Amino acid sequence: MSITMDDHHCFDEGRLAAAQGKKQKDCPYPKDSDKYDTWQEGFEHVTGSDEEGEPLED
Repeated sequence: MSITMDDHHCFDEGRLAAAQGKKQKDCPYPKDSDKYDTWQEGFEHVTGSDEEGEPLED
């Protein structure tokens, strides 16, 4: 699978949301979509934890 500009946009949206203090549940994309997963990755990149608050493994 190749990375698209849309992927970068979703990742950046997730990072921005985390930086602005939003919650992970504020993701605007449907849970069963690639955009949701990419947005979550961006959010977790900033917060260092997943949706359950568990620290991400290196």
